[in-house]
Amino acid sequence: MVAQRPIRSVRLAWATFAAWLGAAWLLPSGIAAQQERVTEAGGGLAAVAVTLLVVNLSAPLAARRKGHTVTGLRLALAGLAATACFGMTYVADRRGNWVKPVDQATLADAAAATGGRLVIAEDHYPQGGLAAAVLEALAGTGLPLRVRQCAVGGLPGSGTRTS
Repeated sequence: MVAQRPIRSVRLAWATFAAWLGAAWLLPSGIAAQQERVTEAGGGLAAVAVTLLVVNLSAPLAARRKGHTVTGLRLALAGLAATACFGMTYVADRRGNWVKPVDQATLADAAAATGGRLVIAEDHYPQGGLAAAVLEALAGTGLPLRVRQCAVGGLPGSGTRTS
């Protein structure tokens, strides 16, 4: 039960657990053994697990006025889904080079169309991320750039038990 509302299905919860357990075993095994197919299977199982989790918890977390705990669970679930999307992008990109090498011509066209104004959102610390790759690709173009980077600046703090 979440927010005094039942989850959709206990079977769905067990399927979520099984998919997550498979992903937790396949992903590190595939990476350690440098086996692309095993890593991709683990990423696929992780996506299935997150999808099942969202389906199973969507009704209980839709409850209104249930306090900070439910709000925190909603945010955690949204973060988990976003992280899984980034992970799936990474797994899908391992062969396609969707992120690297960066398409310099497309970036230069986009920068020229916006007058050199770019906003780059990172899902981690600013060092060595997407902004670095974009700036490196545009360094030799001679375009005047105005770049804003949104990135994680530090780890969030936690409150005390009473807060």
